[in-house]
Amino acid sequence: MRLLSHPLMLDICVFIVITALHWGTFSGVMAAAVGALMVSVMITGARNLWGFTEPKTGKYVRGMFDVSDKLIQSK
Repeated sequence: MRLLSHPLMLDICVFIVITALHWGTFSGVMAAAVGALMVSVMITGARNLWGFTEPKTGKYVRGMFDVSDKLIQSK
């Protein structure tokens, strides 16, 4: 849930890691770019499905599936 609260930071970190792994050829860097795009789409989908917590207020923003009761139990 904390990772979904910071989507830009997560996108940047994933892009850096997979670019470093695929560095060396043009096709490798293009594969890393496509992989980063796919991760970005999955992050957006996860935020819409499960929701996220707002970083500044700490409030839970509901997604399609309400997991707020599981968040309270885990604390």
